[in-house]
Parts: sequence; structure tokens; C-alpha cells
Amino acid sequence: MYEVKDGARTFKFDGVLLSFSTSHRTGAKRWVEFSLYRTTGKQYILSRVGETTLYHLPSCVIAHRNGLHPTPRAALRIDSVPCDVCHADSQDTDEIMQEVPRYWAQVCETADAVVDSLYRYDEAGSRYLTGVARRLLEEASDVDTSVYDAYRVETIF
Repeated sequence: MYEVKDGARTFKFDGVLLSFSTSHRTGAKRWVEFSLYRTTGKQYILSRVGETTLYHLPSCVIAHRNGLHPTPRAALRIDSVPCDVCHADSQDTDEIMQEVPRYWAQVCETADAVVDSLYRYDEAGSRYLTGVARRLLEEASDVDTSVYDAYRVETIF
């Protein structure tokens, strides 16, 4: 049984993991991870997790904008890094504001719905896939014919 978070909710389901893709690179302070599952009921679960290693001072504008909560400095993850704006490492304070993963998930009835939900639009209205979304779909299309058809074959009207 898989469990996928969507904010404060959790989706539980039986199925298979079709693909995983990440934008993480060495030295990244923030990145996104996508997972695509097919349930035993033939639905798709698309999961996105915004990952981070950043922490802030309580007075940091980024901490306030993101609604972060105080955390004891002693509870920092080993890979945590200070914010470039507030320089949280330069202050001697017991409380910091640690960024936490942001969870999002969507249930899609069809592979077409999965592909559609991954498209983004630029300022000019042009539709595109991010690199991490493209890698997710390429890997999934190797193991799922419905994803293959939805991603690799597009009918233009």
C-alpha cells in the first residue's frame, strides 16, 4: 500500500510506481520531486513534493511570506543551509524558521489528465513541460501504454 501526501491529506492506495523524477542537483537549496503511480483501479496518482534545505531567522521576510513556524536550532537537519537573505547562520539565536517539504497530489482518471496537469504556460501563453515533468512522463511511457499514448501522441485540432 502506498501513501501520498496532499497538503494535510493523505491518499492511500494499492498500485504500482510508474516513474520518479527530480530536479535536484548538487548544491540545490530547493527542488521538486514528482512520482507517478497507477492504482489497481486504473486511476493515476500524481505526486509533487517541493523539497528544501533552507532555514531562516524569525525576522526574515521569506519566513513570514511562507508562514514558517519556529523550530529549535538543535532540531535542524544535518543538510540544512542558511538563507542568503537573512544569513541565519550569522545570528546567535536558539530559534530558527526551517522550511519544510510541501506536498501536493492529484488523482487523475486518465493518462491524458496526468499529461494535461503537468503542462505549464509561459507569459506569452505558450504551453510547455518542465524538464522534471518531461523526464517523469518519458520514464512512465516506457512502462504504461496509456501514458505513452497520452504523452507521445498528441492530436491537434
